[in-house]
Amino acid sequence: EYLEEIEEEEEEADYFVGFEVIEEKNGKIGTITEVDQSTENVLFVIGSENNEILIPAVEEYIDRKSTR
Repeated sequence: EYLEEIEEEEEEADYFVGFEVIEEKNGKIGTITEVDQSTENVLFVIGSENNEILIPAVEEYIDRKSTR
């Protein structure tokens, strides 16, 4: 039962892969390439040509979402 809950949470987090991340003041940051669940806090990994940006996957950072 516990393993099923973990798998469901992982599938829900992976839903965000492919979404563009747009910062209110600076515009487009990049696209979510993966969701890192290896730490206590789940992180969105935003990939770009030069580096990776990690953003905590918490509601306070999500203003709105749309379809991919």
